[in-house]
Amino acid sequence: MLHAMAIIRVQPERLASVAAELAALAVKSREEPGCIRYEVFQREGEAVLVTQEAWTHAAAEAAHMNGPNVAAAMAAVGAFLSAPPEIHRYNKLA
Repeated sequence: MLHAMAIIRVQPERLASVAAELAALAVKSREEPGCIRYEVFQREGEAVLVTQEAWTHAAAEAAHMNGPNVAAAMAAVGAFLSAPPEIHRYNKLA
């Protein structure tokens, strides 16, 4: 199983629209093959969103990242980010 976390820094004035787009992405992502969990959080008091994901294997997560749902979301919000997303991948050990 692969766990992924994305830290997404947003222009403060665009936080609500980016959060809505990422919430819609989460709904679509949960339907993708291999998705076990996909959640979106906002860091308290900051224009920072975090996705926490679990995938059956790395290939499923790679297909998600290269798929149409992520492409459409990035096309919609990419200009409103204050930095490129930081994506961290982890393998569960225990």
